[in-house]
Amino acid sequence: MGRSFIGINPIEMGMPNSEVVAERLKGIPKYPADFKNVFPGEKDPVTFDNFAKAVAALERTLISQGREDKVHAQTNKRTDTDGIDHV
Repeated sequence: MGRSFIGINPIEMGMPNSEVVAERLKGIPKYPADFKNVFPGEKDPVTFDNFAKAVAALERTLISQGREDKVHAQTNKRTDTDGIDHV
């Protein structure tokens, strides 16, 4: 298998390595087809690297309502629909 672009923390993820993560994902009935749709043309689209890319894409869509947002909103008169555009 190719080298992952990010490291895996076995304690954080509860998985010993990236190959086990990929095998677990392949065991979820809908995921192989979903990965094939999102990563077309790849011989084996269900990989740890592709999983990391998918999670990163999801995280980029999240709008936090954490403490930093509240402070920023108070000082810049933001609306609740504004996302973080810089840190």
